[in-house]
Amino acid sequence: MKFYVYLFTGLFFLSGCVSNNIERAKSITSNEPILVLSQFPDELQVKTVGFTAFGNDLFYKEINDWHLNDYVENKFESLISSDYKVLKNPELRFKVAKPDYNYFTLEKYPLKSNELTQYVQKNNVKYVLLISPMKYKADPYFGTNQHINDFGVYQGKQTIAFLQMHFWLYDAITGNFVASGGYGGYTDEAPSWIGSSNLYLSKKLTSKDDIDLKVNSQIESKIKGLFDTLLTRNVGALKLKTSK
Repeated sequence: MKFYVYLFTGLFFLSGCVSNNIERAKSITSNEPILVLSQFPDELQVKTVGFTAFGNDLFYKEINDWHLNDYVENKFESLISSDYKVLKNPELRFKVAKPDYNYFTLEKYPLKSNELTQYVQKNNVKYVLLISPMKYKADPYFGTNQHINDFGVYQGKQTIAFLQMHFWLYDAITGNFVASGGYGGYTDEAPSWIGSSNLYLSKKLTSKDDIDLKVNSQIESKIKGLFDTLLTRNVGALKLKTSK
């Protein structure tokens, strides 16, 4: 029990309440363009935890046909008011380091990318929003000693689709962290950085060959549904104006 208290408390602070400038995010105007970059891999992880270590398994399947990063960026744009100017640049997604922080002070590291700097200056970008996979050494779903990262399918006591993500806003000129929509511990009613949903599949997934078109569609729908939920919560947490 103590482990979960520490985990949830630590992740609450990590998720964004330290040095958060929500008022600045709230005051973004239409002449302050936001560059949104989604940084998720085009592969699905399927993780299994058994009663013993011999029952643990992990495999990956390519999901290029999901167009996941396009979906995430477009979903964000659809959630916020048309008063905002949203920019996208797929070529920059993986030329910018994913969000990172100092483990001891929780200080967020600034953005650093020559390509990003050039784009920001050329397009008069004021803010950069990174929507990125979150990694940490814990298993908040089944309470095992496994490390659960990013998004995917997790087979344990039951089969679930899961998602863990950062939603961090930066000053495009200085590269400094501004605010995060992240809040809440995993046991809270509506955390904005983590979510899961039961998957009712006809059989256990043991290899990528088990993921046929039907199963792929089921998983895609669940994962994108989790993105919809967490993006909505993050937009609300940053107090951005929403679409009508």
